[in-house]
Amino acid sequence: MVMATHLGPKSEHGPLAGVDRELAVMFDRHASFVWRVLQLLGVPRSDVDDALQEVFLIVLRKLPEYEERGGAKAWLFTIARQVASHARRATQRRLRRERGDELAPGAPEDPHSALERSEATRFVEAFLSKLDERQATVFHLAEVEGMSAPEIADCLGVGVNTVYGRLRLAREQFERALQRQRGQELRWNR
Repeated sequence: MVMATHLGPKSEHGPLAGVDRELAVMFDRHASFVWRVLQLLGVPRSDVDDALQEVFLIVLRKLPEYEERGGAKAWLFTIARQVASHARRATQRRLRRERGDELAPGAPEDPHSALERSEATRFVEAFLSKLDERQATVFHLAEVEGMSAPEIADCLGVGVNTVYGRLRLAREQFERALQRQRGQELRWNR
C-alpha cells in the first residue's frame, strides 16, 4: 500500500492551518483500518488503494468541520462505506460494459419487484441516516454486510459486548421504524 500522507497544498495560515497535520495523524493512525474496511465492504483488491486515497481526500475536505462525536473510526467507516458503495457500482458498470450488456445482467426484473427493492433500500438508508453513527455502523456491518460481532469488534477496535449492545439498540429502533412504516402502509391502503 503506497500512499502519500500529504494530499493537498500546505496551509500555514488561514482556515486550513493545521489540517495537514491532523490529516497526517489521522492517516497514520487509521489508514490500515480504512484499507481493511474497504476490502471487507467488497472493493476489489486492485481498487482498494484508489478507494483509500478517495476516503482521505474526502477527509481532507471535511476535516475542518469534523466534530468527534462517535469517534474517528466510526466517522472514517461511514466515509469508507460510501466510497466502497461507489467503487462497487463502478466496477459492476465497467464489467457490464466489457461484457456488452449495458442493462443489468440476467432476466429483466419485473417492475413491481424493482419498486419494492428500491423502496426497501430507501427505507434502510433513511433509517441508517437517522441512527446514532456508532449504532448505524454496527447495524450496517451486521445486517447489510453480514459480518459477525467478533469481526465487527476487530474492524472497529471495540469490545464484542459493545458491538452486541449497539446492535441490540439499533435492531430495536429498526423494529420500531418497521412498525411505523407498516402502520403508514395500512392507513394508505384503506
